[in-house]
Amino acid sequence: MRRLLLPAIMACALFSADSAFAQFGLNFNGVGPVNRGMAGAATATPLDPIGAIHWNPATISALPGNQMMFGVDGVLPVVEIQSSVGPFSGRSDSDNGWFAAPSFGLVQHLNDSWTMGMGIMTVAGFGENFPGSGSNPVLFPADPGGAAPQGFGNLFSEAAFIEIAPVLSLQMTENLSVGFGPTITLGRAQASPFPFVSPEDANANGTFSYPDGTHSRYHWGGGFQAGAYLTTDRCWNFGVSFKSPQWFEDFTYQSVDSAGAQRDFKTKIELPGIVSFGTSYTGMENLTVGADLRYIAWSHTELFGDPATFTGGALNGLGWDSTWNLSLGAQYKLSDCLTVRAGYAYGPSPIDGSPESGLNVATPLILEHLVSFGTSMQITPALAMHLAYSHGFENELNDSIQTAAGAVPGSSLTQKVSAHLLTAGFSASF
Repeated sequence: MRRLLLPAIMACALFSADSAFAQFGLNFNGVGPVNRGMAGAATATPLDPIGAIHWNPATISALPGNQMMFGVDGVLPVVEIQSSVGPFSGRSDSDNGWFAAPSFGLVQHLNDSWTMGMGIMTVAGFGENFPGSGSNPVLFPADPGGAAPQGFGNLFSEAAFIEIAPVLSLQMTENLSVGFGPTITLGRAQASPFPFVSPEDANANGTFSYPDGTHSRYHWGGGFQAGAYLTTDRCWNFGVSFKSPQWFEDFTYQSVDSAGAQRDFKTKIELPGIVSFGTSYTGMENLTVGADLRYIAWSHTELFGDPATFTGGALNGLGWDSTWNLSLGAQYKLSDCLTVRAGYAYGPSPIDGSPESGLNVATPLILEHLVSFGTSMQITPALAMHLAYSHGFENELNDSIQTAAGAVPGSSLTQKVSAHLLTAGFSASF
């Protein structure tokens, strides 16, 4: 098992250097090629090691035999910014390109009662990459030196969060299992400009500016998760799980001020606690239907949930609201060799109202509706290949251009976001 885990950890860290683009705010709504095809439904629908470990560790007891799965999401976010101030108006597209978000899961039954699992997953992230603009006011140079208003200039942000989740599940009775385990998380978050520290005018040119927050390492965090899974004789199954907040060490950055002198700073970031409730029905031959309802506590997290206000010119937080999110999925086994899946997920945007909409210009994580399709092909009795595709439908934010001094009079700002996710992977039974 050690020979499997080390390459998996290295692969996740390597590929996640590019950020993920999520659907439930910062978080992915699904992990792995099977769970992605189910639009994330897994709290009471154990179909694969990755989804079971991530959404409810108690359900790994219900997986048949010992299993290993590896998958990679190819993610293409489509992000657009339009803004106007007075006679200036323009539109810009983010140059993100495709990037990879890998996942790995391993489940082994130790005896009739105990089952162990190990998951390594890209669970959250985002990314934007806008060039400076001579026509789009929000992307005007930070020091235009003319009649045009001051903007962000080049706008860049990316984040990736990788979760390592060793879990144990105990089959307490024929129908009830419980699971638990720690979560170890690696995270990196970068932004240019970086608005969470005070701006400065070290070169005395009369323009205050924010430093770059791009020279930073992966930071360590952790928490825990626990869950329960109940089956019934009437083909209805129920699950509940709790994933604690992921508490991180301070995120540190090595930067310079506008005069080129060293300027180091730090900020606090957390991932939110998540409570999941799920049910599934298996009373029809070859068909499994699952539904999950999740509460994601964004408003109680550092940075994302802190108020979108300024202190000394530094942005205190992003002002995200906590949300209830729904995932629905169905799987149908067409034959011994071919299985198909479809799902739908809805998560209301955690960014709502002004000035939050205008201050999340580098983090417009506002996708609300997502559909997924997936298939699995059994190559041999022990080996299967999996594919899934998800589409996040376009959503938009509308506000004024916001600064530390408040809304820019007469300005408008529109951000549009959609996404494509193509997931491939394989699983092996042993």
